[in-house]
Amino acid sequence: MKIIMENKNGVRKEVKDGFSWTTLFFRWLPSLLRGDLVSALKLFIIGSLTFGIYTDYKSYNINEDYYTFLTEKGYESDERFDLKNNIIGNLVVGLIIGIKVILIIGSIVLSFIFVTTGFNIMKDIDVNNALQIEENQTPIITSKTNEVKHSSTYKENVTINDLNKYYNKYNSDLNELVIKYGEGYKKYGLILDGEPEDAMFSAKDYFDYLDKVLNEEWADLRRVLTYKEFDKLKAEQINWIKERDRIAKEESDSNKNTSYRKVTYVIVQGKETEKRIRELNEKYLNPNNL
Repeated sequence: MKIIMENKNGVRKEVKDGFSWTTLFFRWLPSLLRGDLVSALKLFIIGSLTFGIYTDYKSYNINEDYYTFLTEKGYESDERFDLKNNIIGNLVVGLIIGIKVILIIGSIVLSFIFVTTGFNIMKDIDVNNALQIEENQTPIITSKTNEVKHSSTYKENVTINDLNKYYNKYNSDLNELVIKYGEGYKKYGLILDGEPEDAMFSAKDYFDYLDKVLNEEWADLRRVLTYKEFDKLKAEQINWIKERDRIAKEESDSNKNTSYRKVTYVIVQGKETEKRIRELNEKYLNPNNL
């Protein structure tokens, strides 16, 4: 089945909708060529298991052939080691091969399951624990002038210069999206077409970049905000993650093209993450809002 899709720029593309054996076996190859270690590990595991099945089967056949050869030469077999009647040996070989087949199938199936749940969804929650610092650790101060007077929000000795540095950094990081995806990104956001599997790779790169920027911003907020203010922000962040994923699921479920629902889910996650970066940047790091 083929579907004609049209993006917001009026570009029309014909895409396939349905299962593809080629996609099933070669979907990890592009990311492998780009240096994706996870894809390389998947291919290594499946390749090793497949080769193991072949060697197990081949080794067993060689033993049987050798048994036949010795019998023809007049050798008599000890029944305890009779390969033809060794039921336990047959079961063990069959069991080993069966386990490897199950592992191969499981590796393929799990790759689809993990895609449906999105990428790095829990990374924002994990960062709360990863960024714990000692009470006596002080932030890097570039200047002792222009100190921020909001002691209930910011730590002592945090300067306007500090906030301005962080504010400009994250504005610059977000401007990279326009450089990468073009001026149309400002109006339409990320638009992908083509095969769903190829679009998913681009969507994942998009989300991973924004997720990385948010985690960096989170670390800088930890440096400038008081412990009380940051604790409040952590609780707010957990609720935001739930809301982000709810919006992503709602929009992806509304996509009539079922092949693109997973792609839509990840793109919406990225867009909501970008909004969150801007929100935190303006609220806490913009010196003009003090």
